[in-house]
Amino acid sequence: MSTARCSYVRMPSGRSDTLSFDLSALNWDIHGPIPSKGLKDQALDLIEVSRIVHEIDRSMPRRISTERTSRFEVIMPVRKPAVWKKAANLLSELLYVQGGIEWTFNFTPRGSVPTGLDTLYERHKHPQLDPSPAKQVILFSGGLDSTSGLAMLRGRQKEFVLVGAYSRNLLLQQEIAAALGYDNLIQIQGIWRRARGAKVGGQFQHRSFYYLSLAAAFLDAVGGKTIYQFENGPLALAVPPAPLYRMTRHAHPAVHRAAENLFRLALGREIHIENPFLALTKRQAMKWLKQTKQDVVIARTETCWNIRATTVVGARIKKSSTTPCGTCIPCIVRRAAAGAKEGKYAVDLTSRSDPNASKPIVRVHLDAYLAFARRVSAKTYGFGDLLLEMPTSTEVAILEQNALTPDETLKLYKTFASEVLDVFGRQRA
Repeated sequence: MSTARCSYVRMPSGRSDTLSFDLSALNWDIHGPIPSKGLKDQALDLIEVSRIVHEIDRSMPRRISTERTSRFEVIMPVRKPAVWKKAANLLSELLYVQGGIEWTFNFTPRGSVPTGLDTLYERHKHPQLDPSPAKQVILFSGGLDSTSGLAMLRGRQKEFVLVGAYSRNLLLQQEIAAALGYDNLIQIQGIWRRARGAKVGGQFQHRSFYYLSLAAAFLDAVGGKTIYQFENGPLALAVPPAPLYRMTRHAHPAVHRAAENLFRLALGREIHIENPFLALTKRQAMKWLKQTKQDVVIARTETCWNIRATTVVGARIKKSSTTPCGTCIPCIVRRAAAGAKEGKYAVDLTSRSDPNASKPIVRVHLDAYLAFARRVSAKTYGFGDLLLEMPTSTEVAILEQNALTPDETLKLYKTFASEVLDVFGRQRA
């Protein structure tokens, strides 16, 4: 049997439903030099488990929906059920840190029929990765932060393998990696021909679990020790600008520690995950990329949540499928980093002359961040005040896991607040 099933309950309606995912209908494709050592069974399981979680996440209503999922119950066939039964609680803990929702798993034995992931190496004739020198893994998306990370590590390119999950950005990732001198780029994609009952809306709370799992699987194959995931500190620590926001925790330090625990048991070895940009704003992280003087590379990076949409979400404003919206949180954080003159946006929230920039539905995220920035930048605002705005996971990361010191955290957010006000401060609150 190779079908995974997920039952879930939505609140407040109490509606329940079940999704089915046939692993034999999951098509995998891979590009780039691959490790001579194949992926072991535990690593193949890790990739498929994380891909199922990601697809379940994608199948839920968008986060703007008034309904919320209260719990997921997943029955998942795996190659090594004994390993995954031991790892089930760690997996649930990781997903709870990411999304605040209860996940339970029942792992069952897989059938003997191989899936596309089992035959991935056989079906693709790629050059083998040179194992010397020893490689570590950089999780690469083609976004501004991960590209800035590549720029920071220039001169050490041969020490790293880039691992990227791709969709429409296959060539984009290749072009950026090549421009910065990185030859070892592994790109992988897993898509279903048909997932019964699945209607893609998208929560995307658990997307980085899938990405980190891909990185861990290939790190294990090359014998490395460390995964580098680059995300600026204000987004990584996920302090919301207002209480109603449910921030994603893609590179949150608590997610990294939970993932390390899971990978240790699932893969049987230590794997470390580092975010060198945790104490930096996006503007500070960009300095390495700007030093390369490759403005074309900066312009090619993608940040916008809604880049493929043809309208600005929440408003009847037309845009092309290659133009960032300018209104989502990633766009706002990017403009705060790169400045008012950087790039072309569907809505220019830095301009008083843009007729759409004053519409409340368009500028709702900016107004939240302006209010947050003005609070944080006040002279009397201290770490205790910031602590009141933190989610529990961030409080734990700072006070118990020592991800940053309280002084470093406060400095980070005060710097971020000054950057937001520098670019958008002339706008009304």
